[in-house]
Amino acid sequence: MNTNYKKSKMSFNVKLCFWAACLLISTNTIAQIIEDGTYQIYNSVHAEVMTTETGDDYDAFMTAPDETNDFQLWSFVHQGNDIYKIENIGSGNTLGINDGWCGQFGDVKANFMDSASNVEFKVSAADAEDTYVFEIAFTECNFGSVNDPVKAFDIQDGASGAEIQTFDVDVANPNQQFEIVIPGTLSNESFEEATDLVMYYNNIGRKLNVNSNQSIHKIVVYNLGGKLVKTVNLNNSQETSIDFNALDNGLYLVQFSSGNRSHTAKVVIY
Repeated sequence: MNTNYKKSKMSFNVKLCFWAACLLISTNTIAQIIEDGTYQIYNSVHAEVMTTETGDDYDAFMTAPDETNDFQLWSFVHQGNDIYKIENIGSGNTLGINDGWCGQFGDVKANFMDSASNVEFKVSAADAEDTYVFEIAFTECNFGSVNDPVKAFDIQDGASGAEIQTFDVDVANPNQQFEIVIPGTLSNESFEEATDLVMYYNNIGRKLNVNSNQSIHKIVVYNLGGKLVKTVNLNNSQETSIDFNALDNGLYLVQFSSGNRSHTAKVVIY
């Protein structure tokens, strides 16, 4: 066989494998629309977030936002493609569907082990901007229930403080449209309104200098994916600096807390 032909064929095969690998990486990257991290699950109908009972059945329901309440915080762990497991920070339990029920009006509860068979959910875009639907991703349905058509998380009767149940997917239904937000961005009382907060970034030392006329007791830093990357506990100080030397360049969300007030600011690190 002609040597040049062999080289050409090998070169083509190498290129083909390279582009196939790139396509696979690209597909997996696109599928993970939510980065692993800790979030609040917000719905705008009554400006409430998803939480869970602190005991008994750990029913999931809606309530007023409070980022200091660990039962309102949910850890998202990507399982591949667009599938996630969701763990409640307060209870340490995993979110799932009661009794493996795949029909309408199934109860959503945070009382499962991570190894349970009915704790995986598809997270995909809803009709409203920056909102998502949570669809049942498992098919092991009990008691004769069938996940066809596919069911999604739905706020029962669209009522304030209502439980989360399953219903036929409707991406245009506001009761199925949830925002996945970084904790602290939904605070009812703004730290900024009562505070003169001045920030200055020194790129030589990679430090953010902070001055305030109010005492600050805690500063937390999140990346844009909602992952907590730094915590600074203060003794009610009005002046401090945050060291970014261990973090990559990019945009970060910095949350300042004082009493029951908080304020989140965007900071570019370079």
